[in-house]
Amino acid sequence: MRKIGSYELKTHLSEVLDAVEHGQSVLVTRHGKAIAQILPSDKAQRREANEAAEAIRNFPRGKLPKGITVRSLIEEGRR
Repeated sequence: MRKIGSYELKTHLSEVLDAVEHGQSVLVTRHGKAIAQILPSDKAQRREANEAAEAIRNFPRGKLPKGITVRSLIEEGRR
C-alpha cells in the first residue's frame, strides 16, 4: 500500500487516482498520521479479475518445448 501526505495528494491527485484505478490502495497521512484510505472500487477490481481470467482463457495452447513436462512445471512451481 502506498502512503502519501495530504499536501502531496492535493498536488498529484490525478496520478494517485490513476494508480487507484489500476488496483493500488493509497493511505493518506497528515503529519505522519493516517487520516484516510483510498481503495479501488469493486467494479475496478472485478474488471481486473475479468481481464486476468480472459488472459488465461486466451493463453496459447500447444505442445511444450522438448524435454519439458507438465509434471516438471508443477514441481518447479511448488519450490
